[in-house]
Amino acid sequence: NNSGTKYPVILYLHGENECGTDNQVQITSTECATIWVEPDHLARNPVYILAPQAPEGSDWTTEPVYSNVIALLKHFTESHSDIDSKRIYIVGFSMGGTGVWNMILKNPSLFAAAMPISGNADSFLGNFDAFAALKNMPVLAVHSIDDPVSPVSGSNNAIAALQAAGNKCIGTSNTSIWGLGSVVPAHNAWYPAFHNYEVIYNWLFEQSLERTDNGAISPTNLFTSRDLGNGVKEVWDYTLGTAYVIERSDKAVIIDAGS
Repeated sequence: NNSGTKYPVILYLHGENECGTDNQVQITSTECATIWVEPDHLARNPVYILAPQAPEGSDWTTEPVYSNVIALLKHFTESHSDIDSKRIYIVGFSMGGTGVWNMILKNPSLFAAAMPISGNADSFLGNFDAFAALKNMPVLAVHSIDDPVSPVSGSNNAIAALQAAGNKCIGTSNTSIWGLGSVVPAHNAWYPAFHNYEVIYNWLFEQSLERTDNGAISPTNLFTSRDLGNGVKEVWDYTLGTAYVIERSDKAVIIDAGS
C-alpha cells in the first residue's frame, strides 16, 4: 500500500464448534468472518480480517489462548503499516461472543467497537470498574430472544451492566438485540443480523477511537456528514438515523429521514 490509506482490522472469535487445528472451519461454518469481505462490502470498506482458531477443549478466556490472541493481534497490527490503530474492531459468535466481552473488559482502550453475537458475560458482571471503563465504547449485542443454547439473558445482563456504568452506546435491549424470535436455528443470530440489517455493517465502520478522543466522548453525541455533491450533504447520527441538508445560495432545506 503506497497510497498512505489506513485500513481497519476486525478480530473475529469463532464459536465452540469451530475449535480445532485445520485453520479452515472458523471461516467456513458461518459468515461472521467473511461477510465483511464480500465484493460489495470490501469495495465500500476495505478491511483486514484476523480470524484465529482456538484448540479443541479451550475457549477464548483461557490461557494460553487469550494471551496468544492478544499477542497475535499486536504482531499483526505492528507488522502492517497500513493498519489504522484507531479502528480495531472485535466480533465474536457464541463462545466467541463471550470472548468478545472478556476481551473488551480486559482491554477497554484497544478496540473502537465490539459486536458480541449470542454471547454471555455473566461471569464478568461483578467487576463494575471494568464495565465503567467501557462507558464510551460502542457495543452492539446481537442475540436471538429464544436462543436455547446461549440464553438471551447473557446479553441482557451485560447490557444492563454497561448501562449501570453510564454507557449510552448500546441503547435499550430492544434496539441492541436483533433477530427477535425469527432465527432458525435460534442460536444463529448472526444470519438475520447480517442479512436483514445492513445497518449493523455500516454502524461498525463508523466507529473510531479518533472521533471519540480515545473513549473520552460518548459516540451518541457525535454524527457523520458526507458531501454527496450538488449542495447535498448526508448526515448520520450514532444510530445511523439519516438526515439530508440541501443548500442553495438563497436557502437550505433539511430532510429528516431518521428517527
